[in-house]
Amino acid sequence: MSSEQGLLENKTVYSDAFSFENVTVGKEYFVLILYNGVTYGKHLLMNNTVERVEFTVFEVTSDDADVTLSFHKVVLGVKGSALNMVEVLIYKNNGAQVYNGTLHVALPPTYENLNTSIMGCCIEKTIEGFTVTNLMEVVKPNDLYQVTVSYTIHPTTGEYVFIKKTAYPTSTFMILVEKVENTQLKDVSGLVSGSTIDFEGKNYNLFTASNLQAAEAISFTLSGFTATADLTTMWIGASLIAAVVAALGFITVRFRGQSTENLLAKKDAVFSVLDRLERDLKEGKIGEEEYEELRTKYKEEGAKILKEIDELEKQGDAE
Repeated sequence: MSSEQGLLENKTVYSDAFSFENVTVGKEYFVLILYNGVTYGKHLLMNNTVERVEFTVFEVTSDDADVTLSFHKVVLGVKGSALNMVEVLIYKNNGAQVYNGTLHVALPPTYENLNTSIMGCCIEKTIEGFTVTNLMEVVKPNDLYQVTVSYTIHPTTGEYVFIKKTAYPTSTFMILVEKVENTQLKDVSGLVSGSTIDFEGKNYNLFTASNLQAAEAISFTLSGFTATADLTTMWIGASLIAAVVAALGFITVRFRGQSTENLLAKKDAVFSVLDRLERDLKEGKIGEEEYEELRTKYKEEGAKILKEIDELEKQGDAE
């Protein structure tokens, strides 16, 4: 198409270089290329009649040998006999190829009321939990991919044994267990006890673990709450939203000095919040007023992050 229409196209199959004609000096272009089904893009300002832009492209793999979990956070809340769980999992592609395979999420066998940041068409339930079968967006080398889930557990006794086996090598694992009167934690295995912290106005016991190997297990027993077999708990989507946003602060600290990764993780988190808001509104889980307030807040946050990413990319091109 002509430059007046704003889009120029070129196609090459065997060459590793191509050119565009009829470009306008002083105009900014976004160069987008497709290689092995993966898109790569860069901004280009035409300061001269001829400008050159280079891309590094990668082969594609579905082998998850180089996939790890950079960060896995679990929040366990106690409400009567029900345990409300939220998990934030941040996967990382440590390989030299683009990853376009599946990702596994392990869940307790008795979970109920599952909500995820992934569309239902893109997951497949398994004995261990579920598998993300369609990533929607491939994971480039050193990039991150976030999955957020919430679910409810109804223990049949006043004691619950929490066991979590890691599906991938995990750099940092963190769990917050709500402190509720008469409840006790015991038989803690594989976790380091931290301080009591305040999270969203409630007190939690903090436990952490570092550098877990795949299939390594951590566990503890929570006792002292009253079991009620017929209790039904409504899981509010806002809890999932809060967990996603709360994770942003940790991401900022963990990836300090790696600005691009930090911003990409923030972008994914904010857009998963916006997607969740849309679904919650349609399903009647959130009111119009609260929806508009949260939507405005996170759209502004998303726009700010996209601007920061764009500025970083321009700085990288200038270097």
